[in-house]
Amino acid sequence: PEAEPMIAQNAEWAYRYACDVIKGRFPEAEPINGKEQSDGKD
Repeated sequence: PEAEPMIAQNAEWAYRYACDVIKGRFPEAEPINGKEQSDGKD
């Protein structure tokens, strides 16, 4: 509940949150996020 306003206001945060949820549900799907991980920048 607390996070909902943050998701609505910050699309990038929502994207990262969704990626974390996906990785949590489907750990084998991690390579989908490989682009972000190889970048090494926040």
